Amino acid sequence: MSQISKVVLKDVDGNVLHPQTDAGIVSVNDAAGSPSNVQSEIQALREKQSEMANIDFFVNKGDVNSDADLPAQDYKNGWAYY
Repeated sequence: MSQISKVVLKDVDGNVLHPQTDAGIVSVNDAAGSPSNVQSEIQALREKQSEMANIDFFVNKGDVNSDADLPAQDYKNGWAYY
């Protein structure tokens, strides 16, 4: 179940623009430019963060030991040698 984030909107002088609102009614565009709301975008970011936490960003390209040295060139981001 998603949580509702409560916010108070203020102008640059600190005056309250709307006494109470929640992230579900504040309109924004999503990453594709389509209409959305702040609560939906917060939830989408939380889901993406959770997905990213489970990704192994390193690709094991091999072992380094007395019989196998690191290659001299052609490294790519994310490659790992152990």
